Amino acid sequence: MKDSQYEKYIQFLSLLLDEKELPLEARDHNLIGNFSGFREFHVGGDLIVIYSIEENTLRLVRIGSHSQLFR
Repeated sequence: MKDSQYEKYIQFLSLLLDEKELPLEARDHNLIGNFSGFREFHVGGDLIVIYSIEENTLRLVRIGSHSQLFR
């Protein structure tokens, strides 16, 4: 993970923990298929974070490139 990606990763996690919306650049959205019930956001380049929020708990599921996560 590049420094700029790490900074966005921390920024986006902070926003989620504060129950705020992510900026449009994060392209946050619901997933379907095997990851139905989860969401993803982008931290730059092809780096994606899959997560869920359940009962006030932020659960980080996977992080990687699109090709790594969706084979």
